Amino acid sequence: IQLSTGEKMIKCVKDAQVNLYYDNSVKLATSSTGVTVTGGVAIGGTGTANTLNDYEEGTWTVGWTSTSNTFNPSTTTGYYTKVGNLVTISYHAYLSGAPTINASANGFSFTGLPFTSSSGKSSTITWGHKRWMEWPSNTTDVMLDISAVSTTIQTLARTSIGELYNIRAVTFSRNGSGISFAGHYYTDS
Repeated sequence: IQLSTGEKMIKCVKDAQVNLYYDNSVKLATSSTGVTVTGGVAIGGTGTANTLNDYEEGTWTVGWTSTSNTFNPSTTTGYYTKVGNLVTISYHAYLSGAPTINASANGFSFTGLPFTSSSGKSSTITWGHKRWMEWPSNTTDVMLDISAVSTTIQTLARTSIGELYNIRAVTFSRNGSGISFAGHYYTDS
């Protein structure tokens, strides 16, 4: 179907695709594998806040980072789903060999998040250690934190009522130490 001026509106191909046009540009196209939308999908309104304009899922490479220390995780593959500006991540691994701890007091972090975190929104990362982690006595308030404009997850803890500090590499000093984490953070991309 097209206007008398030649501008396309709907194109239907027998036993094949259907294309919907706006201003002579394809905005919705069907195929044997599904539907492709060009632009955003407005849900419950037409404003920016009602428009879903990005969906993506995949894997990301998780780095275990601590100066002068080496770790051998069973996997470095984490998983993510991005809907709009909200990224959901998950990761699970064991150390498949005793790490090399040359500087036990050095801090420890996970690197390589799939998207840079937002400059103005907080993150929620829940984690659980699996086994054989060496915590300093009186350790409380263990948490993972993503700072603004970062692709790094900081590992933080507190002993007694002291200030938060970066978890030391020695925490993961045993063969078989394991960790799992999952959560959400915001991105500006």
